[in-house]
Amino acid sequence: MSESVDTGTGTGTRDTREKVRAEASATAGQAKQAAGQVAGTAAEQARTVAGEARRQAGSAVRDL
Repeated sequence: MSESVDTGTGTGTRDTREKVRAEASATAGQAKQAAGQVAGTAAEQARTVAGEARRQAGSAVRDL
């Protein structure tokens, strides 16, 4: 059962293609946003680990 609207051409497939394209675009946008959030979280964790490593290295140098 098609959800397309009859455009008078007798097929209605153009409306269906446009709807599918819009849904795919929205899904791709959501995936891109989620990937950005994951990358942002990973970058933040990497900065935290790097900062802690610098602190420990500085402490080790002072202990020499």
